[in-house]
Amino acid sequence: MKKSVSVMILLGIIYSIAIVQSCDPCSNSDESEVYYGLSAISTNTLRLLKKRFSMQIDSPIESYINYDLDEDYISYYSIGIEILSEVNQISLNEFTNKGSVFSSAIACEPFLDYDNLSNISITSSVDYNDEIKVGDEMNHIFLIRRDSYVSGTPLLEFLNETNSFSFTGDKLLLTFSEPPNSRRTHNLTITFTIEGGAIFTEEILGLKISDN
Repeated sequence: MKKSVSVMILLGIIYSIAIVQSCDPCSNSDESEVYYGLSAISTNTLRLLKKRFSMQIDSPIESYINYDLDEDYISYYSIGIEILSEVNQISLNEFTNKGSVFSSAIACEPFLDYDNLSNISITSSVDYNDEIKVGDEMNHIFLIRRDSYVSGTPLLEFLNETNSFSFTGDKLLLTFSEPPNSRRTHNLTITFTIEGGAIFTEEILGLKISDN
């Protein structure tokens, strides 16, 4: 009888060890080690076909075409700047080298993690209006849309909630909410800062913005 009890106890211990090993975040299961790192950010300039909708926070952006920078001047409210991100799967070792920490609570679940946005800074090569001069940050005159461009959020407000946005390959859309003083050709510089300090910079050269 004692021998049977001992065998049962031994089997119980072996079973418990097997469960713990299966939940080890450093196990060989690829499913528990998936980290997607941001590898590139690019922009695409659009001509919005439903005029002035871009200025209204609750208006969806449904119709647009690519904007050729060789075209004539375009109304500020017809400009859309599409932000595209590219993410690649990174190995567990690369992930842990970034200083991230596994939570044992999710060890038995597929572990997915992405780079988070920390800040966006937008500047121009020329004066935009009396308030925004060359090189001044102009974030406060932009709306940003996500989720299929259904509704816009002031960019400054969006940046205060950056912990809610991770780069998963989804698109974002920037639109102007205020007009320039006059027709001018702008070279925009958009700088993206990622949590952890990585920086991505995009330039939009020769953007002809009209005030009407």
